[in-house]
Amino acid sequence: MDMAGELSTYVDIYSPDITLQDNTHNNFGSIFIRIWAIGSPAKIVFGIYLGAKVSKSQEEIRRGVGYARRRLKDILNDIETKGFSYHPWTDRQLPWLNTEKSKRGVVRQLDQYISFKLVEETNDTDAAIHKDLNTLVYALDTSIDSLAPLDIFQQELVLNFFLGRNPEERLTTNFQAKKPEEVEEAVDAYEEELLGFEYEEQIPDTEESPEKPFDADKIRIEQRMLSLKYIKELLDVHKLELSPGFQRNRVWKDNRQKSLLIESLMLRIPIPAFYFYEDENSNLYVIDGLQRLSTIQDYLDNKFRLTGLQYLGEAVNKKMFSELSDKYVSRIYQTQLNVNIIDARTPSQVKYDIFRRINTGGISLNAQEVRNSIAKTKVRQLLKSLSTSTEFFKATGGGVNDLRMGAQELVLRFIAFYRIFDFSTGEVNYSRGDLEQHLDETFDLLNKATDSELHIYEKAFLKAMNSAYALFGNYAFRSCRPNDLRDGARRKLLNKSLFTTWSVILAHSNLSENTLLGLRKKTVRLLANEIEMNEAYSKALSIGTSATSQVKTNFRIAFKLLKGVLEDD
Repeated sequence: MDMAGELSTYVDIYSPDITLQDNTHNNFGSIFIRIWAIGSPAKIVFGIYLGAKVSKSQEEIRRGVGYARRRLKDILNDIETKGFSYHPWTDRQLPWLNTEKSKRGVVRQLDQYISFKLVEETNDTDAAIHKDLNTLVYALDTSIDSLAPLDIFQQELVLNFFLGRNPEERLTTNFQAKKPEEVEEAVDAYEEELLGFEYEEQIPDTEESPEKPFDADKIRIEQRMLSLKYIKELLDVHKLELSPGFQRNRVWKDNRQKSLLIESLMLRIPIPAFYFYEDENSNLYVIDGLQRLSTIQDYLDNKFRLTGLQYLGEAVNKKMFSELSDKYVSRIYQTQLNVNIIDARTPSQVKYDIFRRINTGGISLNAQEVRNSIAKTKVRQLLKSLSTSTEFFKATGGGVNDLRMGAQELVLRFIAFYRIFDFSTGEVNYSRGDLEQHLDETFDLLNKATDSELHIYEKAFLKAMNSAYALFGNYAFRSCRPNDLRDGARRKLLNKSLFTTWSVILAHSNLSENTLLGLRKKTVRLLANEIEMNEAYSKALSIGTSATSQVKTNFRIAFKLLKGVLEDD
């Protein structure tokens, strides 16, 4: 059976509302949907070809398209769990998808072999159906082309998102941008929404004086060649940290990809350099190369067997590390890794900038993931504990997905501004205009903080969460307008600026939860009216939110509103 026939059979099984003809174009239409299915490290194109003969019922074709969409989501899940070379139609592994070169060839062949065409409509009903399907396919086709240069993780987020939620409208509106930066901004907005946050448009802060250039002489990076046996010893005694706080979300899932890396070691093929950070106590943290080093450690710990090797074959295939001959054990242990080590004496701001520049993995780390990669264990545990606490879950309504450490960054934001807020005046001592740098510096302070200091922040944060829920209930930290308070209104996403300002203010207040609960109805209504009527406040919550003026505006208005509620009560 050829590819088109195979795909038609597949769709025939899962889309009973669509009657399939053979590979013809003389019926209502053919739908070609290309999906960039995510599998590290490469993108694979699958085609679904529907030669669909449909009735005059628009509802029937809509149901049929609905079936196809749901199956596409299932395909993505299958590929994610069964590996990047998984073939969803025949449930078998396809060796011709194993190399990057062959994948590109397959993509070109599919592009040439499968085309998209809709016949001309013949009546009003057909015209409506034609428009609906054409919009869907055109949006997918053009938009996925735009996604190709993006980060692999971002592609996965977008794909999983649009396949189930109005793809025609969202894609045609947000992803048919001509400029790469416009596409990136649209993806950023999608990622924020998927993780539970309102999107905040960032603009340069023109109020701030330009930063002084870095002193290049203070950048200290030492290049070393370290044996894999020595690396293993460092891991065993916990002198080398793989940052497990987010590594589990970044490990390679395809066993063959892992096996090929191990085969490279046994073949003495050099692998790309690693970047470590060395703190003042000579502890090492992996900044770049987490996936590779995690894979190597897992194999040395007998966590998977080698499969699908290209050169060594039966000598090592299907074997765990403990089952290898001495010859190959020696080759692995004797492998020399090129490691660049960033010295602790490198200035903090320069250090974080270096981390972000050198991160070269298939999935780029965001700012909080970079911080986490060099966090002391007690700091990592604190952020994780608070971001998963019952108090945080209740205050945020469980609406924050911590997959990319967004929840943990909220905790860090709280601490960063809790330190510099004066409750007696309602003013915040913030003048930098660079939120990321402010968070970086706070993170460094946390790494140096005593247990008692960390406990103070922990206690304040939990109090803030309880107070916020008492005062706002299910509307806590959400940019609601009066219409959003109606019964049945769609729940708003969490606004980071509202979270920062109100959590900090409430943590510093001495109001009891019972008092705040009595003020809830009035406060919720007043805040919604303020966001609706005060354009400056509305903008400060959504545009250029890290700028000094916007941060000060948010704190000033929130403090004034709470003070007014208390005075009127």
